[in-house]
Amino acid sequence: MKHEHEPTERSLDALGAFRQEMWELKAEEESGEAATAHFSELNPDELTEGEGAIWEKLGNHALSNEEFSAYRTKISREGNASQKHFVGFIGNKLMIQQLEDEREEKK
Repeated sequence: MKHEHEPTERSLDALGAFRQEMWELKAEEESGEAATAHFSELNPDELTEGEGAIWEKLGNHALSNEEFSAYRTKISREGNASQKHFVGFIGNKLMIQQLEDEREEKK
């Protein structure tokens, strides 16, 4: 019997796919293909379903400033080092996304 807080098989698949994507981004940074400055100390295996949900919302252009701020506050109080690096990465991505969205709206 699964406890309420245990991930389901489906969520484990999603979590595994998310972590794999983060490992790929980390490899790109380490090889010099990308430069985010957030992945050198980030261990994707320490990220949780919560980070996966934030990543998905960002990818869908559905992450609000308010939601990100609440997430950042929670992680600053309770998160591990990898989660804190992830917050910095997401903050930068969100800012870039918002600037790009504003440019598109002005066209």
